[in-house]
Amino acid sequence: MRRNGRMPETFEMDSNGDKLRPKRGIAPAVAVGFSIAAFIIAAVTGVLTAWNYICDWIRASQRTEELEKSKKI
Repeated sequence: MRRNGRMPETFEMDSNGDKLRPKRGIAPAVAVGFSIAAFIIAAVTGVLTAWNYICDWIRASQRTEELEKSKKI
């Protein structure tokens, strides 16, 4: 409710005061926002996980090379 006690109008009005169409609710916009945020979070998590695996693989190959060098000595 508004401060003056009136319920908000459920229709959008043009400049002449004619009803155009029902006002859109906020729920669909919130749902779209949440789905976009969830997609972005999932994408970032996937990229960071892939980066972590790549770094671990490189680190493991470097350790293997160091162990082979130390065995030769």
